[in-house]
Amino acid sequence: MRTTILAALLLGAVVPIRAQELTSGPPIERARAASGDLLGTLKATLVRHLQQEGPGTAFTVCADTAQLLTETIAARHKVRMRRVSLRWRNPLDEPDNYERAVLEEFARLLQAGTLSETTEHVAVSTDRDGRVFRYMRPILIQKPCLSCHAQVESLAPGVREARAQYYPDDRATGYSLGELRGAVSVRLLLE
Repeated sequence: MRTTILAALLLGAVVPIRAQELTSGPPIERARAASGDLLGTLKATLVRHLQQEGPGTAFTVCADTAQLLTETIAARHKVRMRRVSLRWRNPLDEPDNYERAVLEEFARLLQAGTLSETTEHVAVSTDRDGRVFRYMRPILIQKPCLSCHAQVESLAPGVREARAQYYPDDRATGYSLGELRGAVSVRLLLE
């Protein structure tokens, strides 16, 4: 499967950068490893909960477990990492301006039929911490995701109740297979 890399240099500060700093080397390798670890772990955890306990309790994987797993995996890879979406369920997953722009670009690519799970967006910017490498990878709706993210009327009763309890202002339903759910967003300081 071919990886598409969308590279950008964020404006606002002049940042000396070499093109290969965006597309190869330790920063992108760490970001790829961290995001792959997170996505694989979350999917395995969700599938296990769905098989063992059913969709009603599997809802807690995204509600509680996913945030903890993200923190744990980010610490293991020594990056800052989170999941973001234009239609977030958890307010902690609301994108910043950079993430929003990339998610909108991913949505355009999906519409054009060119977005895949291996698409990547990388950029280098400066902020109060110094030079920052930013990486995003899309999350596409797969069959297990539909247990909690499909049309509200098609959700299992236990899921509807859990959704109302945990996220009364939920925006993250109404998805179909293959749609863009959001992205994994990784940040790491460059030396």
